Amino acid sequence: MDTIKKRRRPHGRRRGFTLMELLVVISIICVLMAIALPSLTSAREQGKRVTCLANMKNLSYSWLMFTYDNDDRRIFQYKGDGGAAHAQNFIDALRKGSNESLNAEIEIGHLSTAMAHQANICFRAGAEATVEEIRENMDVHEDAVNTFNDMLEQLEGNGVDLNKNPFILGHKLTYDRRQERFAGENSDGANKYIKCSYRDSFVIPETV
Repeated sequence: MDTIKKRRRPHGRRRGFTLMELLVVISIICVLMAIALPSLTSAREQGKRVTCLANMKNLSYSWLMFTYDNDDRRIFQYKGDGGAAHAQNFIDALRKGSNESLNAEIEIGHLSTAMAHQANICFRAGAEATVEEIRENMDVHEDAVNTFNDMLEQLEGNGVDLNKNPFILGHKLTYDRRQERFAGENSDGANKYIKCSYRDSFVIPETV
């Protein structure tokens, strides 16, 4: 009876993946990515909303840093230097010719300033609105509604007539971070406030 001899692989060598096995693994990875990406996108958007609400809360605190009564007497002021140290820190870094001594990266400072300008532009491009119109636009943000109600209570206590001094309601704007301009609906009225007229020696070139 003939015996069948089995070929034995040399000791220490392993069989590699076949093309079919590799394709199966790639297919599984693609399926997992297709399942996970929508969840990651949703989580990222939720994170942006949380950050936005936190920024709104911080802005509300900053508006209350200097509080005065009807006789222009200061009621309260947070301790600080009004940002003078930041300006001096930037000047010192320029004199040294190095960014290592900066309190924050230049890009972070630029983005923070841009966010403050966005709020200012939204106000300047807005229009007068009633209290109810503002409430309707804030009803999805509980913190914003609470802040607005506190503001109304403060204004009423100081005898401010909202008929003579109405609120300004900014339009809903979409900001293109790459182009650093507003896009879509109501963008034309907002983009004209992005840049002002500067003296020749202070004009920042388009390409730095």
